Amino acid sequence: MSGLVRLDPASFDRVRAFVPHGIGHVTFSLGVLEGRMPGQVWADDQEEPRTAIVMSDADFCLAFGEPRADLVRESLPAMIAENRAEKPELWATTDEWAAALAFLGGHRRRNEYHFAGLPPGAGKALPAGYRLVAIDLSVARMFEGAVDPWVVNTVWGGPERFVEQAFGWAVLAAGGNLASFCAVCAIGGGEAEVEIGTNPEHRRRGLALAAGAPFIEDCLARGLTPAWTCASGNAGSERLAELLGFAFVRTVTGYALR
Repeated sequence: MSGLVRLDPASFDRVRAFVPHGIGHVTFSLGVLEGRMPGQVWADDQEEPRTAIVMSDADFCLAFGEPRADLVRESLPAMIAENRAEKPELWATTDEWAAALAFLGGHRRRNEYHFAGLPPGAGKALPAGYRLVAIDLSVARMFEGAVDPWVVNTVWGGPERFVEQAFGWAVLAAGGNLASFCAVCAIGGGEAEVEIGTNPEHRRRGLALAAGAPFIEDCLARGLTPAWTCASGNAGSERLAELLGFAFVRTVTGYALR
């Protein structure tokens, strides 16, 4: 055969067998393989796959198994055509995969962190006029036009589906507007990928840290290990990861597919 074929969900477990835990963005792939999140799985063989690309509809796609640039190159148009992500990116899971995917050009880098434990007193007291709340339907509806609607609308399919399938914490300003949040943007393999952000007009007040600490506690109470990656060079996110108990592990390489 030539190229990769789109797998039937009944074959997903065969790919799941060689997908590791605890690597950058793997929660998106595990969520697809577990049927928690929409996406497609492409592999070199339906019965005995050795090379696989797991494509989440939430932009993050990962390459697993035996690195095969030839298979990816031949199948890429079909994979992109069937994926519903707005800005799909294909991320290497090993150095060998990074080399195999170099033909895509224009690589980007993200830092991968592993959770080491929430430091004592990690949560920061809120400034006057702000309050911390769990994200319910009314808060989820505030994301559009405020900060990072991607996590609610693109990843989870809207506010209603977010509150059914996901969770998070938010900081509201005095007028009730969304100022900052920390929410889950992928769930899979017992891990919860962290998405965190603050409205520009409310930054530098410790709001993200205030939302992040209860979110981490919420993850642990649900039996989920929090996972963190951020764009390399994003000093604010790198520092925030450290304050919330994450330790830098490595830098991973990805390539835009559009």
